[in-house]
Amino acid sequence: MSKFLFDFNTLIIDDSEIDRYILARQLKQLGISQIAEHASAKSAKDYLVALREQQAGVFPKLLIVDMHMPLMGGVELLRDLRPWFDSGPLQSAQVLMYSASEAPEEQAEAMALPMVKGFLVKGASIEQLQQSLSKL
Repeated sequence: MSKFLFDFNTLIIDDSEIDRYILARQLKQLGISQIAEHASAKSAKDYLVALREQQAGVFPKLLIVDMHMPLMGGVELLRDLRPWFDSGPLQSAQVLMYSASEAPEEQAEAMALPMVKGFLVKGASIEQLQQSLSKL
């Protein structure tokens, strides 16, 4: 397993603290250290809005988004932020959808969004994560 030669500015959005911890640990093992975490779509959106309004900080280049979260799921969040991906501050960002479900219809729903470049099932090995990231 090799490390990436560059470090993504990464945002993990997942309501599961354990899943965020595991994913962040795997990313760090791959050499990705610039990681922000949010436990809900709303807090992630608030964070991004604050970045835009205060022009403080660098927008993430990689978002790893849980598909199923209370109140607002990942697909809903991405649809809401679509203008930001089309011609705004997330224009150069890519999304890796993250879900406990392997259902083909969920993967198809996620992959139908133009900013989603990959789909990773929770519990994936570090090798599977690396493979998904290398396709971005």
